[in-house]
Amino acid sequence: MAEDRSDRYPALVQAAAEDAAKLERIYRQAVASGEEAAFRRAVAAALQGGRRTPVLVAWGYRLDLLPLPAPAETARLENQPAEPPRPWGIALAISLGLGLLWTLMAGDRPPVPSPDAARPLFWIGWPPATGLAILAYLALAGQPGIQERRWLLTAAVLVALVALAGGFAWNRTDDVAVLTALHLPLATLLALGLGVTAPADRPGAQWFPLLLKYAEVLLTAGVYVLAATFLGVLTTGIFQVLAVEIPPEVVQRGAALVWGTVPVLAVASVYDARALPAHQDLTQGPLRLLRLFARLSLPAVAGVLAVYLIGFLPQHFWRGFEDRSLLIVYNLTIVTILGLMALAVPAAGEAAPGSPWLRRGVVLTAALTLLLNAYALAAALSRVWNFGLTPNRHAVAGWNIVTLALLAGILYSQRRATDRDWPGRFAAALVRFLPLVAAWVVWVLVASPLIW
Repeated sequence: MAEDRSDRYPALVQAAAEDAAKLERIYRQAVASGEEAAFRRAVAAALQGGRRTPVLVAWGYRLDLLPLPAPAETARLENQPAEPPRPWGIALAISLGLGLLWTLMAGDRPPVPSPDAARPLFWIGWPPATGLAILAYLALAGQPGIQERRWLLTAAVLVALVALAGGFAWNRTDDVAVLTALHLPLATLLALGLGVTAPADRPGAQWFPLLLKYAEVLLTAGVYVLAATFLGVLTTGIFQVLAVEIPPEVVQRGAALVWGTVPVLAVASVYDARALPAHQDLTQGPLRLLRLFARLSLPAVAGVLAVYLIGFLPQHFWRGFEDRSLLIVYNLTIVTILGLMALAVPAAGEAAPGSPWLRRGVVLTAALTLLLNAYALAAALSRVWNFGLTPNRHAVAGWNIVTLALLAGILYSQRRATDRDWPGRFAAALVRFLPLVAAWVVWVLVASPLIW
């Protein structure tokens, strides 16, 4: 009796849902094997399960699985533009306003988020001011008349951040000021996230795609800043050749003006203000490159971690307890790996190639990072015990506890996961611990200035 292989078609159809040529080859093989009915059932199951890629929808019409639109509806869709143009006029106007605001806040000091170098008005004010500008763009460029109160509430939170940080850390340049400068952007991103996800029926389902969009916006902003810096250096070089010296104050104000226009332009470039985060395109643009890089680098990251934890750490076990700079490297490594894992995980509806192997790589990397995190936490607590509690040790030890809980939650979520639902379980575990992240950010901003 010939072997029945018809049960393989659902997986094949899901994997080729966005590849017209591959799905055509699968169909021809099914016809040649006398399994055309199994192919038809697999396409129908994919469509009923919510997978509505253009390729699958076309096959749904071809196999009479979907009703054809009425002629009038077809004509309307053909005459309708595929995507409304982005409101670049709004984005440019708000960007220019933010650039001018950065220039005023920076004054005669460099526009850098450093308490030692910048004016307090700038290093305290730039994150909430940028958040308010992005909020204004989302409110004006999005769907009109949708819950304006949430925008006002988010704006009030951002203004409160300025008052809070300004009241606690104004004119300080010590470790408390540095911690405030590091945590204010995180607090701004969390406040923006609350405003963006509030209209959804299930706000928790919006946070993971929003985090991915945050990464894409940061990459886009980085490219814009590099391009603007290159043009600035080139312009300065041309004037130097002509023996024209540009005063440093002009260079600093020009940098503040140009760099201040970048955040809103980056958001407008990659984020559709008319759609919720879960409805954003997570498969194209800079985010696609980021996710491809994350998936390609994950095996190397896991290999380096394994070699370090097995081969090097036992021989130099006490260095982390003695060397503060090594602990900083550990914590930066942990945060970076968490970001890489989140970028590597397939988004909802995305069929990532080699998904079972990708899952194994994510789980292995999370387990190794958990071991490194446990070691870093032990070293941080040891330094607190031996040398006393300082603002930096307080913040680092707390972040070690937060990331340790997050990694443990991710690993626990994968215990009963299957190859089909593991990305959703990963995303849910990550989002579940975001309130803990937010609580620690607020605690550092409030408690550090009060205690020290």
